[in-house]
Amino acid sequence: MPFWRDERVRSGLIKAAVGLVILVAFAARLFTLGEPSLWFDEGVSVFFASKPAPELLTTVVREDLHPPLYYLSLHLWMGLVGREEFSVRFLSVLFGMLLIPLAFATAREVYAGARDAHETVPLVALPAAALVGFSPFLLAYSQETRMYTLAAALSMGATLTLLRATRLDRPGLWVAHGVLLTLGLHAHHFSLFIVPAYLIYVSLLGRKAMGRWLRSIALAGALLIPWLGLALLQLRRVMRFPDFWPARLNPGAIFSWIVSAFLAANPSLHLLGLVVGLIILGCALVVRNLRQRPDIAKREILIILAFIAPVALTSLTVSLVPKFAARYAIAGVVPLYISLLILLYTLLARRAALVRFLYVALVALAVLASSGLALEAARVPRDDHEDTRSLARYLNEHAEAEDAVVLMENAYHAFVYYYRGPAPWHGLHIGQNFVGSTGALNRILATRPRRIWLVLWHHEFADPTDLVITELMRRGRLVLHKKSFRGYELKAFELERYDPVEPYPTPRVPLDANFAGLITLRGFDVLQGEPGTRHYVLYWEAQRRLDRDYSLTLILEDEEGNEYLRLDQALSTPYFVPAAWPVGTPIRGRVDVELLRDLPAIEYQVYAKVYDPVSRGNLDVLDHRGAAAGKEVFLEQMRLSKGELGDRLPPIPNVLDRPFAAGLKLRGYRVKPASLGPGDPLTLTLWWETLGFVDREVEQEIRLMDAAGRVTYQEGRPLVPGYPTSRWGAGEINRAIQRVYLPAALPGGRYRLQVGLDGEFETLTTIEVEETVRRYTVPPMEHRIEADFGGQAELLGFSLSTAEGHDLSAERVRAGGTITVTLYWRARQPIPESYKVTVQLLSQALTVVAQDDSLPARWSRPTTSWLPGEVITDPHTLQLRPEVVPGRYTLIAALYHERTGERLRVLQGGVERDHGVLGTIEVIP
Repeated sequence: MPFWRDERVRSGLIKAAVGLVILVAFAARLFTLGEPSLWFDEGVSVFFASKPAPELLTTVVREDLHPPLYYLSLHLWMGLVGREEFSVRFLSVLFGMLLIPLAFATAREVYAGARDAHETVPLVALPAAALVGFSPFLLAYSQETRMYTLAAALSMGATLTLLRATRLDRPGLWVAHGVLLTLGLHAHHFSLFIVPAYLIYVSLLGRKAMGRWLRSIALAGALLIPWLGLALLQLRRVMRFPDFWPARLNPGAIFSWIVSAFLAANPSLHLLGLVVGLIILGCALVVRNLRQRPDIAKREILIILAFIAPVALTSLTVSLVPKFAARYAIAGVVPLYISLLILLYTLLARRAALVRFLYVALVALAVLASSGLALEAARVPRDDHEDTRSLARYLNEHAEAEDAVVLMENAYHAFVYYYRGPAPWHGLHIGQNFVGSTGALNRILATRPRRIWLVLWHHEFADPTDLVITELMRRGRLVLHKKSFRGYELKAFELERYDPVEPYPTPRVPLDANFAGLITLRGFDVLQGEPGTRHYVLYWEAQRRLDRDYSLTLILEDEEGNEYLRLDQALSTPYFVPAAWPVGTPIRGRVDVELLRDLPAIEYQVYAKVYDPVSRGNLDVLDHRGAAAGKEVFLEQMRLSKGELGDRLPPIPNVLDRPFAAGLKLRGYRVKPASLGPGDPLTLTLWWETLGFVDREVEQEIRLMDAAGRVTYQEGRPLVPGYPTSRWGAGEINRAIQRVYLPAALPGGRYRLQVGLDGEFETLTTIEVEETVRRYTVPPMEHRIEADFGGQAELLGFSLSTAEGHDLSAERVRAGGTITVTLYWRARQPIPESYKVTVQLLSQALTVVAQDDSLPARWSRPTTSWLPGEVITDPHTLQLRPEVVPGRYTLIAALYHERTGERLRVLQGGVERDHGVLGTIEVIP
């Protein structure tokens, strides 16, 4: 008989293999154990465990959300070995190492007494020990000064003792099961989630086993009673003062994330589908085996449930309370590895030799892949947590006694482990408690520090409105813009003023701009920062509970409406979304405007808009009557000098670097759009650079050349209106934006766009002008009127129809319904300006109940494209809200300047107004 068939030899080889796994896994966990800095959670552990035991318990209840067993164990451990990083982490290594023999013993216990028990040890139990020993997930948490490996070891111990107690029915094993279950609950609250797996398992075994188990549960409950009241205090505190934003997560996505973390794979639906499919198929086979070998099948079911229950219940819980990490479900990781082996063994290993070989190959491949990942992780120190050590070292060297260090978030536990500097430190959390937190900030300012070193960690939660940075910018200057340490960002402010911070300051520039009855912009302040920046502090207020993530658009335009800067960002910060705003509370938002090097030294108008992501449009700004008065709010007019600009030059899309004899170089250009119609605006952006000093005003010529080389359009303009070239410095770069309206009578075709100085031209690009179909006959319409709009156009009449296209001959519409108003215009002369059309339905109190604003013909025919005598058909759709009160309403139409909002005067029936009256509409219920 070959020696490997001898039972004693086989047993010795297996023990040696398990010992080798333990030895290698132990070495891997120790290799870089002391190198990474303690991160926040580890700092909490060491900070709590450093306290005397009675104070430790009090601190855990008041400040933490975990049970005390791990902290007490670490307290005793530190009394023996000290507080060095290696020493405090070593305790977790020991708990993590226990999982290897527990996995081996549990997998072996599943098949105890089975005919194939001798082969399941090398085929299931040994690979289970190897997968646990070389699991990158378990290796990582074996190197953290936290309670997770302790909780996993206690849960596995409770599972193993339950398996043995139900097989051997020894009282000591039932007692051990109850004690280990209690200890697990004293290590982590989520250890409770494995109990449903136990309940289902013992219910399959019958009344006797259920009775024994219930007595174990009674023992566990009795041992847990002293902690229950304190745990409820923890829960109440966390729910009252949550350290997370209210939200809902997808339980399925969380489940996938957890499984992927356990298997050291990227989260994907394919992986989740594979695992779930394998579990379902394997469970079907296990259930089928209930007839053939029921005891074994029931134990297999327990192991599978010991994975599913903790992971599923953790996913469900954190979907409701969105504070989540995969480690919360660590009790399910070892059962997952054993479950996958059980299911593969059930599918493959108990079949023909070739299929059995496939099982061995798959398991060997999984063990090799896992060990490779684990050994690589062991070789390289972890870099997925904060580098508190380097942060503290920098502050130890640079912060001085007259300075102050402000930690925001107020998470000092790891920081104080390393920090030994002379500057006093302060913890600060702003959240939504603006009154209390500004009081804390004022107490820091009252110490009159020369500099404040601001340490940002989870800044989005600690200070969701960026209040502290905004107020420090107001009181001093930023001397350290940003120094990054892994997980931290450090800024330093040199203070010049120490006046108190107001929780709800009065804006220096009041506005009270009403955006669609949802959000009010109370006003703003302007903060002058370092050269190259300008800061706007906006004060928002939600008028009612908001349900979407509105955002801000800030625009800098010249006096002709050309857009030089556009910033799209959150109203406050990206993390403090409007849905989380308390109603009626002023909310700060800061816009940091970078003043780029190519901005010309001219006057700018600054506007603000609020974007609605659902409608994909900007909210209306309402006047005092509730009528829409445009889409933007004017903030200020300012004149920039070149000395206020920064050094950064934005990318130039089309680089030319074409010098001209006039002493200027055309650096590049941008043209929008490349295809347009007659009368449409062409936006031409040119980047000019002086080659020296230019002592005269140079004008540029813009022209279009047709295919035959004929000039079809030419116009002379200053390079930058309001900023003559004689004032430009040597080497100065300016961006010049020109809005060119093509002639309304321009034929369709391809044209070369050229720009020139002093008769010297350069071709930029070719543009396509589309032919416009024009109508000069008056179509039939329901209602004819005579309304003259500023002598430039006349409104001939209009027609009414429903959204389905039916005529509204009775001129009635139901509240909540939709009507289409089709206007018929005729141009009296060429119109040099672009006007928008507004159609409004007004109540007797002149309140707007429905409105539509657009360029004519659904944005396709700007007034600059109209030719004299041409008739333009211009439909507008009005949506009535369901709450509109039944009654008679007046329908009006107006033309207003696209940029200024100024309306053309209307002469109708001998009466002059700023609108034309179309008629009345009756709204019925």
